[in-house]
Amino acid sequence: MPLYDYLAPLYDPAFHPIYLPYRTRALAALPLKPGMRVLDLACGTGQNFPLIAPRLAPGGEITGLDISAGTLWHAARYARAQQHCRIRLVHADATRTSRAPGESSSPRALIPEHSMDACICTYGLSSIPDWQAALDFGIRTLRPGGIFLLHDIHADATHPLPHTRLVELATFTNLRHKLWLPLQQHAPRFSLKWEAPHTRWIFGGTLFTAMAEVSRL
Repeated sequence: MPLYDYLAPLYDPAFHPIYLPYRTRALAALPLKPGMRVLDLACGTGQNFPLIAPRLAPGGEITGLDISAGTLWHAARYARAQQHCRIRLVHADATRTSRAPGESSSPRALIPEHSMDACICTYGLSSIPDWQAALDFGIRTLRPGGIFLLHDIHADATHPLPHTRLVELATFTNLRHKLWLPLQQHAPRFSLKWEAPHTRWIFGGTLFTAMAEVSRL
């Protein structure tokens, strides 16, 4: 996505210090073990990599997927900086079932169904217009019993904060969708945790972490 290609150099300085405490707490709840394979869906500049890579060693692997080649260029720096596990970067659109122009292969060919032990998506799903297709793709990469962790922001559509729209415009997101509902409706084990209400004034909505054990959809 060209827009994120241009914004990639600004993303870490602008947002990393704000998101890091909440991102760290959300990922700490993920039950990772050495040797696991994890898909980082909409991985962006790779800010999740140093938070989970040490927990996957030895023998684990992170696959970072993003539509933006620019953000993946920055993610490669995180990948090179750590030696805990293998990190593979995939430039593809998770909402497509076939290869898009500029992609070496379709995301479903590069990341087969039932190939991952866990899938994470932090602050990414709300920026994807066809977010349900992206979520479905992430779910289908999981083996039976795999874990999906979704960490994002939700703003009440009926009573939005005065600055919610400004946050959406600044971050190119839509915070009104109830992103966790497909997981809640289909996963046999599901949990939803909300951050303290004061986070609404920072993010334009309330942070949440949804975690689901996916059997099969």
